[in-house]
Amino acid sequence: MSLESKNQLPKILVVDDQHANLVAMEAMLSHLPAEIRTVSSGNSALQEVLCDIPALVLLDVDMPEMNGFEVAEMMKSVESTRRIPILFLTAAFKEESHRLRGYDIGAVDYLEKPLNEEVLLAKINVFLELHAQRQEILRLNQDLEARVEERTEDLQESRRAMETLVDNLDGMVYRCRNDQHWSMSYVSEGCMPLTGYRQEALIDNREIAYADLIHSEDREMVWESVQSALDHKAPFELTYRITRSDQESRWVWEKGRGVWAESGELLALEGLISDITLQKQ
Repeated sequence: MSLESKNQLPKILVVDDQHANLVAMEAMLSHLPAEIRTVSSGNSALQEVLCDIPALVLLDVDMPEMNGFEVAEMMKSVESTRRIPILFLTAAFKEESHRLRGYDIGAVDYLEKPLNEEVLLAKINVFLELHAQRQEILRLNQDLEARVEERTEDLQESRRAMETLVDNLDGMVYRCRNDQHWSMSYVSEGCMPLTGYRQEALIDNREIAYADLIHSEDREMVWESVQSALDHKAPFELTYRITRSDQESRWVWEKGRGVWAESGELLALEGLISDITLQKQ
């Protein structure tokens, strides 16, 4: 087996203070599609899981210095290792509370010594299958996140290019809400040379509503023409006068349309307003 293919196998860590038990476990697990690692103390087990996360830990309960329960508690207290499944290995329990302690800590199962090889392999195969499924889910999630990130970058670039195009148009691009005052939710940078007002002044009618810039003699005509087009769900084109912030009068040409929901509800108006004063003169 090449080093590359071996590193791709799930890892099983066996922890037991008896060398003979480790040798026997290695022999029983040798045919599994996994990399088997063995250590003989609780401290070594903690160092191993922190360095390289295994798919499963087979943990002897009765060990000197640091027993299996203490090792498991340490593993469960660390974010990077608390989800590692632990299968306890132990002799017959003296009290049921001893068994329950392991489950309270987070053990997934127990195996009693002397070990039954068929039962041991059957249970480990279940854990390996679950590990493979988790890895596949993780891979799919990573692929999805990568695609979302790539798509987000594409959308951001498209939006940037569109905003650049809009801001360089000869005129003001707008979008206004379907509310009582047709308040602007978006205006392009072209609003400044056209109206004399900054974008912030027109958005949400913070300083002035665009409708108030329309010449009083033209206001009713504009309103009726827009309403008639909306009644027929048709685009509209209008020529009328506005009064800039410096009180200078300008002729403008506006082309717009309604934005409709699938239900037929009018959501907004959007369009382009251009200065045609020179053409008029």
